[in-house]
Amino acid sequence: MNKNKEDNYKTVRINPKEYRFLKDWAYFSESTIIDRISFLINNYKKDLLLEKENTVKSIYFLNKEHKDKFIAYLMTFPFCSYENNYLLAFYTNAAANISTKEIIEPMSWTGGWNKEKTMFTQSEKFLAMEKEEQQFVDFAMTLYDHPDPANIIKKLADIEPANLPLAQAMIRLRLNGLGI
Repeated sequence: MNKNKEDNYKTVRINPKEYRFLKDWAYFSESTIIDRISFLINNYKKDLLLEKENTVKSIYFLNKEHKDKFIAYLMTFPFCSYENNYLLAFYTNAAANISTKEIIEPMSWTGGWNKEKTMFTQSEKFLAMEKEEQQFVDFAMTLYDHPDPANIIKKLADIEPANLPLAQAMIRLRLNGLGI
């Protein structure tokens, strides 16, 4: 079988009892086993999202648009929302009104490392942001991968009082995930 680049194949393991059930279910609903498996996976994703939407109610958001973008990230990448780094990145990107499909490094839009000078070079998109937005994105980058407690406290002290609830929500997401 030739596989096109547009095709997205998934592998599912099914034990014999489940196979028999799926076969009967597909027969009686006049569909295929693959349709039934897709149905189960889609319902599982919907259940995950409902669970997340209920949990999201307790998180601080700047506005309704911020909340909607955060939920959109959770819906786009439902299986990544178990990792605290991704939650922090989704929350920060939604607050900064950034849309990215980059899932390997969701904060890569902020800039990159200059290997010759061994220093971080900020992107044009990051530099074009207002100072207040740069503060909370910079704080999120501090929390993102391997946070250093001393550096977190230093960055937290520099944050404007209006952004403290946002920083607090970022810390909670980084430490506790959606189990806030």
